[in-house]
Formats: sequence, C-alpha cells, structure tokens
Amino acid sequence: MSSPTITYLGTNTLFIEDSRTRIIIDPFFTRCSSPLGLPIMFDTIHPNEKAIENGLKVSNIDSADAILLTHTHYDHALDMPTIAKMTGATVYGTKSAKNVALGGGLPENRFVEIGAGSRFSIGRFEIVTMISKHVPLPFIVSTFIGAGTAIEKPITPPVRASEYSEGGVLCFLMKHPAGKLLIFGSGPLVGYTGDYSADVAVVAVGGLVLKARGYTRRLFKNYLRPANPRKILISHWDDFTKPLEEPLPPITGYNRTMRLFRKFKEQDTPLITLRYNEKYSIFD
Repeated sequence: MSSPTITYLGTNTLFIEDSRTRIIIDPFFTRCSSPLGLPIMFDTIHPNEKAIENGLKVSNIDSADAILLTHTHYDHALDMPTIAKMTGATVYGTKSAKNVALGGGLPENRFVEIGAGSRFSIGRFEIVTMISKHVPLPFIVSTFIGAGTAIEKPITPPVRASEYSEGGVLCFLMKHPAGKLLIFGSGPLVGYTGDYSADVAVVAVGGLVLKARGYTRRLFKNYLRPANPRKILISHWDDFTKPLEEPLPPITGYNRTMRLFRKFKEQDTPLITLRYNEKYSIFD
C-alpha cells in the first residue's frame, strides 16, 4: 500500500491525499492583515476569493472530497465555505463550524456535524474525533477570539474577526491501510481514554510560541509521548498575517519552540517542519 501524501499550504492548511481521496484540513488562504497595523481582531474581514483561487491553483487543488475543521478561529474557518463550494467538498466540523458554513452559503446537506468520539470514513481513511483544549492565550487575546465559546448562529462575512470564536477544538486520528496519522493541536486532549497511538503526528505550534517551557514539556509527557509517533511534522509555524509566498516568514518564537521540541521529543524521532507547497510521503 503506497503512502498518502501531505502538503502544507500555510497556517494550518493541510492537503492530504491518496490515489482515491483528497482531504483539506483548516483551509485558509486569505491571510488577513490590518491596513492600520492594528490587531486583526478589531477589523472586519471576509474571504479573499482571488487569494483563495490562487492558493488552490498553486497547489493544483481543483476538487476535494472533504474538509475537516479543527476549530473556528478565523485563521482556520474564514475561507472554509468558499473553498468547499469551489472544490465540491463536504465539510466535517463542530456546531460552530456548521454556523460558519451556513452563513457562508454552503448548503446544509454538505455539512456533517461531528464531536467527541465521532467515527466516520472518507475513502480509505477511517477517522476518529477527539476533543482538545486550545492552547491558553494571553487574556486580552482570549477575550477577543472567544476562547472556549461557541458560534451560536450563522455568520455571514464581512464581520469582525472576533466573531470567529473558537467553537471547541477537535483532533483527528486518521487510520489508513498504510498507517495512522494524528492531527494534533497545541493543547491537551480532554476526556479521551482510548488508544490514539499513531505512526505520524502533525503538531500545530501557532499558540505554543507564547507558552513557557513547562507547558511544552507537559504536552510532550502527557499527550505526545503516549501517541508514540515515529515522526513529528510541524504545522501552523508561519506568520499568517504575511502574504502567502516563499519564503514564508516564521511566527515570532518559532525557533525557541523548536529548540524545546528537540529537547523533549524522543531522541530518535525525526522532527520535520512542513515547507510550503512541498509534498511529503506521510508514512515513508
């Protein structure tokens, strides 16, 4: 069985495919930035269709079977309805994600609501959903981005970035005949007691750059080591307020976080930062 591939498209946008199936995780190409240099949370935002079309074209994505959404902060969810309509994908996500999808004009029959313990198949991928906790952010940031709060009704852009509340965080264990892939956030799992061991783990480090050494150490000890991946892939490492072009600039604090990862991971476990628009064989 040949290995599926993964392509990193900036922020936490991951394109996963095998010979039959194409899945996009957290698609985001708009790369919002404030024209006044203010925090983006104060701005009104909307999907940039030209940027989305270009992002899909550069990565040769003309269709997709599914979109999986980890949570509904704008840098994960803003472009989701537009990309689902462009690619024909069915979207899988929380109730908050459903309100983003419906507000963005996606038909209800193109959305599947999932939560803790959901199990479903997309092609040869068998997927188990786990609940996670978003990495804690500074108080003022958490307040404006709705940490731990849901999106209660459909939202139709343009809206303030702060309307894209977190909506709960999902992790995905993707089982394929070639191996098991864990799509892991930067916070702890919540209430999951099953086996989530995986051959490969993708870890988003966007929020980890703000955390102290002890938080990262506990993340490895309590959550990553039990998964026992033989390879760790790094996502959400670039500054998503900057244009989507090479070379992608790393988010502030990235180098420090990678030093901690190298210290806390198992010594013989490869640590690979996914590079923009490069295709990687997941299990090889």
